Amino acid sequence: MQFVHLEEHNIGYLSHMKRAIKLSIYSLKASIYFLIHAVYPDIFVDNGSKKISEIMIELNNIDNN
Repeated sequence: MQFVHLEEHNIGYLSHMKRAIKLSIYSLKASIYFLIHAVYPDIFVDNGSKKISEIMIELNNIDNN
């Protein structure tokens, strides 16, 4: 099966899947941190923001490769 998106970005199916799942897990962790922080403001004060920063770094690395 051919995927235009993968061809445009010159990436294989499994590599793309690995990156997408990794970013999905990072996003889920950030979401959980923010949700807990919303209810208990003294918990996970910086964790959500740090996880979003990790996501941005990963996306920038992907764009530069």
